[in-house]
Amino acid sequence: MPKLRALLPGSTLVGYVRTGYGERAPDEVRRDVDEYEEWKGIEVEGGGTAELDGVFFDEVDGEGEANEELYRGHAEGAREAFGPKGIVRRALLSLLLSPFDSAGLDSSS
Repeated sequence: MPKLRALLPGSTLVGYVRTGYGERAPDEVRRDVDEYEEWKGIEVEGGGTAELDGVFFDEVDGEGEANEELYRGHAEGAREAFGPKGIVRRALLSLLLSPFDSAGLDSSS
């Protein structure tokens, strides 16, 4: 992350969270958010940590009151983990990172 931040100053680095158009269980979505929050404790080669600025929720279905409540809960979880700016709405302006793409991370510490 420090290298990305140096290469892309002012960028927002976020984790990708798939919501399955409202079909994915809320505890699974929250587990992804929590995993990204834990990246702040991962030291990376060359100094610094893998800390992210927030998350991007994909596969969003905003139809109906039930989904509105569901996504409100997802948003509250992200804000608890990353603060008030922990949710990114425009993915094209952000660098999306998958939990499966952890090259360069040293989680042994």
